[in-house]
Amino acid sequence: MNIHSGRVLPLVDQMIGTRSLPVRIAIFGSRHDNWSLKNLQRPEDAETYPEFVARIRAAISGIGGGRIFAPNPVAPSTGAICQQEDLIRHIDLGGRMEMHRNQDLHADGSFLRQMGDTGIFSAGGCGMLIAIRGTSVVFAHVSRESVFDRIAVMSRGERQDESRPYFGVAEAAIAALDAKEHPDEVFAWPLFGLPPDSFEHSFEHSQYGAFNIALGEYLEAHHSRTAAPITDDAVYPDLSQLVRERLELAGVPHGQICMDHAYVPETVPTTRNGGGSARYLVAAVREG
Repeated sequence: MNIHSGRVLPLVDQMIGTRSLPVRIAIFGSRHDNWSLKNLQRPEDAETYPEFVARIRAAISGIGGGRIFAPNPVAPSTGAICQQEDLIRHIDLGGRMEMHRNQDLHADGSFLRQMGDTGIFSAGGCGMLIAIRGTSVVFAHVSRESVFDRIAVMSRGERQDESRPYFGVAEAAIAALDAKEHPDEVFAWPLFGLPPDSFEHSFEHSQYGAFNIALGEYLEAHHSRTAAPITDDAVYPDLSQLVRERLELAGVPHGQICMDHAYVPETVPTTRNGGGSARYLVAAVREG
């Protein structure tokens, strides 16, 4: 753990957002500690894991965060963005800091409505999407399953998963911002995705080969080779670029999608670079 003078220091600490609505983004973690949120679901869990609670409190307070919103982006992912009020379990982290959760609701993102509102999730290689329209901000977890409707991929676009409100998290973000008719007012930041050469989907995989073949065919038909490099043996999805392309398909101008922090730095331990099963913490704090 990266600790200095009682603070938990982030591996990544950057500012994004618009001039009037800045958002601070950060990653916490190391190869020696686990930031998985799976054991913090109910108010009483704070008493069971006091050291982890203290670590989260120190990390988030150190980047200026306040109210924490932590949706549950677990399989089966829906790509949904929930309201803050849907996160009905409030976990007291001490120091006047609360985490809002709901283990019964599968959602990949939520809103940051007030200054200090903080969105978090634990990850092993998944990215984040920040989208802003006017004074509204949403954050979302970006994974293969949140970006793409698995049933649509497997059926080559002939069917859709009826349990998903939208095809994926890009479309859900635009809807959450009430921007379907005004996508030109949206500014977006795909963040911290795996570089495509670290995200091989082999067509010969013993368990996932059939899905990987379908995914390769779907991406080849609907997306650029830049966003989904394909060889004879595998497809290499670039989720940050794929989110960008899906936002553009929905009408968000190319120049309003910032890719400055599109990829997770090498210093962050992921499942693809020897990080093992440990998770790191991704956070976004509204500062305006």
